[in-house]
Amino acid sequence: MKKITIIWMILIFFFTVACSDSDQERPDDFLYNKGLEIIGIMEETASSESYKDAVLPTEDNPYFSKVSQVALGKPSQVYEIKLSKVILENQFPKDFSLNISEAFERSLVIRSNESLALHINSILGAEAIVFSSLTSYKEAFSYPHLKEDLTYLYLYNSELAVMVVYSVYEDAISAGAYFVVNESMKTMDSVEGLEDWFRENLKIEDVRISKIYKK
Repeated sequence: MKKITIIWMILIFFFTVACSDSDQERPDDFLYNKGLEIIGIMEETASSESYKDAVLPTEDNPYFSKVSQVALGKPSQVYEIKLSKVILENQFPKDFSLNISEAFERSLVIRSNESLALHINSILGAEAIVFSSLTSYKEAFSYPHLKEDLTYLYLYNSELAVMVVYSVYEDAISAGAYFVVNESMKTMDSVEGLEDWFRENLKIEDVRISKIYKK
């Protein structure tokens, strides 16, 4: 009888621990799932024939049709990317930030983060830029756990990938999501490889990258 009581106490203990852990959602879990939710909206946008007829010129854009060929809800890998404010020094004179307000500098940092997708798509040209622009998505939400800007890069076994850029404001988080098109993305399989890709293709040296998911 005593043994049974002890066993029940152990089971109750583990059950309590399991429940308490499940109630504490980790920050990366929330943002990962938030990104997938946003990507679902982008997929709906790209797949809408009525929307394409309304916004596209007479010629078709080939990237819209590629969306239906990718299981966007099941990425093969997801990377977290953090850019330093040093990125501004690559775009402006060294003393530029000394002569502007903090608010202006902050807006430039956010724009630099969000322009990553544009830089990548510009490698392929106008069609990739138009596709990404017309299917992009933005929203704001409350999430006090996030303290610094970061970007989630969702990779698939495809030339299509998605960047979700999270920017921190005083009382809200802004999410800007963009399709990126690049053939070399689907063969990316390591943090080192992605860091090298940033250096070689975007001329960005000061970047922190970590892998948060691999299928």
